[in-house]
Amino acid sequence: MKNALLLLKEFEKLGYLAYIVGGSVRDYLLKSESFDIDIATSATPDEVMKHFKSSPIGIKYGTVLVFFNDEEFEVTTFRKDLEYFDNRHPYGVLFSKTIKEDVARRDFTINGMYLDNEFNVVDLVGGKDDLEKRLIRSIGNPDERFREDALRMLRAFYLVSKLDFEIEEETLKSIIRNKELIKNVSAERIYREISKIISYDNSLKALDLMVQTGIYLYLPGLHQGIKYIVDNHILLSGEYFFAMCFYKNSKVDKFWKLSNKEKLTYQKVIEFLNHKGEIDNNLLYQYDYEDIIIVAKLNNYLNVFDINEYDMIKMYHKLPIKRDSDLDISNKKIINIIGIEPGPWLSDLKKEITNMILSGKLYNKEEDIKEFILKRKDKYEK
Repeated sequence: MKNALLLLKEFEKLGYLAYIVGGSVRDYLLKSESFDIDIATSATPDEVMKHFKSSPIGIKYGTVLVFFNDEEFEVTTFRKDLEYFDNRHPYGVLFSKTIKEDVARRDFTINGMYLDNEFNVVDLVGGKDDLEKRLIRSIGNPDERFREDALRMLRAFYLVSKLDFEIEEETLKSIIRNKELIKNVSAERIYREISKIISYDNSLKALDLMVQTGIYLYLPGLHQGIKYIVDNHILLSGEYFFAMCFYKNSKVDKFWKLSNKEKLTYQKVIEFLNHKGEIDNNLLYQYDYEDIIIVAKLNNYLNVFDINEYDMIKMYHKLPIKRDSDLDISNKKIINIIGIEPGPWLSDLKKEITNMILSGKLYNKEEDIKEFILKRKDKYEK
């Protein structure tokens, strides 16, 4: 906050108006920490770049990234947005010299306050009053705000989760009316917002409201999981939440733009939880530790296996080997013992060795493994 206030003073020296705006003002008034500080100014993007070390990150919409005292600040010119065409972007913007038009385009009243360099709060939309009432209210017509940017509906639930506030009645009704618009928002933006929603202690309250409004039905591959989580009052965050949802969906929906590693993890968790039968060493060996951690956690709520979280993880740690590279013998030595060219037989033999070790019938010691191979040599020489 200190450097942000100093930056405001620099703008003032140059003859421009400048304010800290948005969630950081809300957090300041709530006496909570804020990490991202945005600044609004009467200076145009060209004027900002003329006077400060900066980079044009959204110059079409008036936004410049300013580097000041080893910090980065998004600085946006006061503006009025023209008509929106995709529930996300306006056709264009008109720059303004005052905050009157600028505040009208923002999402919620508690995010629509401005803070000057003397810690004076400028509130044209009743944000302070709603902050005291613990209300999340749209600025102006909520239908217009959500049609401008449909992700704002999820941001309302994020604020519920973070602040434990209520959504004002007309704003909530508008979410119900406009919930289908969330289909027009990219997977990446939705994923980020949901990740934020589930990261706070009041996430169940937010998820319950998502179910009540029906917006959860428009989140591909997540809605069965969200309903299960809400109905059973399960508090999950991060990968545990998404793993639960994808399991309840029986697959990772292709809508989500996940990394190959994330997809593989969720697919393996689903596969493990769908296993019929007891958990044994051979089953655990097929999975990475990260997979086991997630499965063990989810099993607390799903009761797929008759084993608690601690004992499942303990069982994994006690495996005599956890991966192919743990075998106390190299491929080269196995090939030398058998005395034939490498081929599919090598994989088959190593699998046999691994199964014997996991079942406790063979020690993972080179000499013991050599002795076992020699006994099986005739089979693999043919």
